[in-house]
Amino acid sequence: MVWDDETHAEIEHVMRQIPRLSWTRIADLFRSEDRFGGSTHPEAFGFVPDPADRKFAALADAVQAPLVTSNAGLLNAGSQMAVPVLRPSEFAGRCGARHTESGLR
Repeated sequence: MVWDDETHAEIEHVMRQIPRLSWTRIADLFRSEDRFGGSTHPEAFGFVPDPADRKFAALADAVQAPLVTSNAGLLNAGSQMAVPVLRPSEFAGRCGARHTESGLR
């Protein structure tokens, strides 16, 4: 999972606002070796309705990786992005298909 300081801060903030979820249980997913330190350009993603979500689109674009989300605004903007924008179930299905095709189980 690729992240940068802006997406890390947003995810941590949201997770801490939802009592039944635990930030401490997912904090380890943010491995230092997966941190992206390059430039992103959220301002180029004005077609994403919520300005707070543009950082996620910009990061996915900068690293040329699929954006996996349940966010309706990002999903609806996906047709305007250069990278795939996938629901978690779609991403899991694609990973499962690749896993099966490789002969691994």
